[in-house]
Amino acid sequence: MQKVLIAVFACLAMIGVSFAEESRAVKKDFELRASAGNITVGNLKAVLPSDLSRPETGLVVTDGDGKDVSFTVKPLAVVYSALDGTLMSISDVPPGERVQVSYQATPKGKLQATSVKVLGKGVEEETRAVSQKQEEEAIK
Repeated sequence: MQKVLIAVFACLAMIGVSFAEESRAVKKDFELRASAGNITVGNLKAVLPSDLSRPETGLVVTDGDGKDVSFTVKPLAVVYSALDGTLMSISDVPPGERVQVSYQATPKGKLQATSVKVLGKGVEEETRAVSQKQEEEAIK
């Protein structure tokens, strides 16, 4: 009976250690995401899918100053719609969409996107839509 109790306590101790390690890993991941205080908002210019020559997916965003900013997308980066919060694939976001990119700078100076919030139509599309509406009203 004592051997059974010792075996049960040993198993419970191992499970407790396993949960503690997992908890630390989740906390570390959360802290890394929370420390990614850098944000860029702009229009998505291009998504560069990973291939043999480029192991990580990349994206290029034109910021408010008109500068192109390049990012690599972390494997666990979250891409979601600001309208309804649905998760998306970065490859499903068309060029021209307005996005908010949260990122971290690596020690080598590369920018790694930790999350991408798709805000909606970009400035060019909105301007085009307003121009069409004005033309239609002028014709009437």
